[in-house]
Amino acid sequence: MHRAITRKTLVVTVCILGFIGCAKQFDIAAWELDALAPVVHGRLNLADLINVDEVSAAGDGIMHVHVSDTLLRLGLDSLIGIPDTTLKSEFSVPVGGIQWPPGVPFYRDTIRTRFNLKDVALTYAEVKRSLFTVELKNNLKEPILVRYKILSATSNGDTFELEELVPNKGTFSGEYNLDGYALNLRGPDGTKVNTIYAYVEALIDPSITTNYTFSAGESFKIENTFEEIIPSYAKGFFGQQATSYEDSTSIELFQSVAFKSADIVDFDVTFTIDNGIGADLNLTISELATYNTTSAQSLEHSIINQQQTFGRAIDLFNPLDPVKHVQKKISFTPLNSNLDALVEIRPDGIKYGIDLEVNPLGDVSLGNDFVYFEHDISAFMDLDIPLRLGFEGLQLSDTFDLSLDSAALEEERLQSGILRGYITNGYPFSTAIQLFFLDSNGVLLDSLSETQQLVMPAETDGFGNVSSSTESVVAFPFTNDDFEMLKKTTQCIVKVRMDTYNSGVVNIRDDYYIDFKFVADLSLLAQ
Repeated sequence: MHRAITRKTLVVTVCILGFIGCAKQFDIAAWELDALAPVVHGRLNLADLINVDEVSAAGDGIMHVHVSDTLLRLGLDSLIGIPDTTLKSEFSVPVGGIQWPPGVPFYRDTIRTRFNLKDVALTYAEVKRSLFTVELKNNLKEPILVRYKILSATSNGDTFELEELVPNKGTFSGEYNLDGYALNLRGPDGTKVNTIYAYVEALIDPSITTNYTFSAGESFKIENTFEEIIPSYAKGFFGQQATSYEDSTSIELFQSVAFKSADIVDFDVTFTIDNGIGADLNLTISELATYNTTSAQSLEHSIINQQQTFGRAIDLFNPLDPVKHVQKKISFTPLNSNLDALVEIRPDGIKYGIDLEVNPLGDVSLGNDFVYFEHDISAFMDLDIPLRLGFEGLQLSDTFDLSLDSAALEEERLQSGILRGYITNGYPFSTAIQLFFLDSNGVLLDSLSETQQLVMPAETDGFGNVSSSTESVVAFPFTNDDFEMLKKTTQCIVKVRMDTYNSGVVNIRDDYYIDFKFVADLSLLAQ
């Protein structure tokens, strides 16, 4: 942003004060003189003021609005989210007097953990991230050694195993993970689903040399909790799932661009539906609309309420590129949709409704549905709008430092004044310009005039591009109240309003600009 500030003391004022200071003994008659004082100059550029990533210039210099937004993303957690699951097991001595040798298990048990996945039937998974806790409670008079194996979890052929010594009358708690382990969820006989098997045994501390005598009621308890299991890969039958999704997302782009209305004549929008999971899908977009605080606009296109059918993704069994996705792209043009109307209302957000069916025909894969981490079901939109358009009430504004000799604004020394603006308009549409003044605290004081001053548009060629800029002069007369206001002013807001409807559709390029220079033309009264 180019902001140049001219600071210039009125030389004539200094000369008058100096003269008065050297000749106090004479009575000097009042006389008038004129002075010109540059007060502010700078440049307004749409490309600079719309400082958002979504707006940039293409190779031809025309500015484009680029927006990419993901409306739907469903992955492992949404399809087969494994819930937190806790299982407890307890051994209690029914009668006392039983003697038991150390180092020999007095308790053995196989613990089965079945995850409640509703209609999903998983047979195999590879763990990306996990957390489970084990709590062991020993009510015996001697320490016990506990061996805990998760028979369903293997890594490079090794089963997950832990061994802990629990003090007498004590408790042991530990946190572990199965990251990188493969989970066989079919059970020992291969007939189960969603099930993990673990084996636990407890024995009197082998370092003890004498037999242990149990007392009635002595006990050993184990509690294991799977708090989080996120697979990197999962396989099975994902069930026949039918779900509706309704959501909205904010659009921040137009918060930095103020306009009353616009007429968009060209756009390129692609809606992509991507199936990255090994299951068949039906997807229907029930609604797609934009909205602001006062209105909403719904999309009119053949895709609305039309079911889209997708085959399953293909497992490539390649760790670097494991999945071949199935995609469908839908194009929006001015001929087949009203998508331009969705943008022309200057939306604050976009809302949508999507109906999704997974495996609409049932278990046609015979339990071979699959999903990889970050290979999801997604729907996203890519929007490209060249700023080749007409609009009304587009506003650009910026704040500039203002410097003016306050001594020259003393009411008894100032007869009248005009603030003249010399404007170079490089935009191909008419422009109205207005100035507002701020004090040192940034508080708005007032404007010099309630009426905007008009600036002529730049000249264009037959293709809607600017061939030459125009020069205009605007004037804001001072009043007595303005003099008092200017004494308190430290900054100036320069605001322009642009309209193209009289010029039709024009191209907005990144090298268009408005240059301005304001000069105070003052009539001073000297004593």
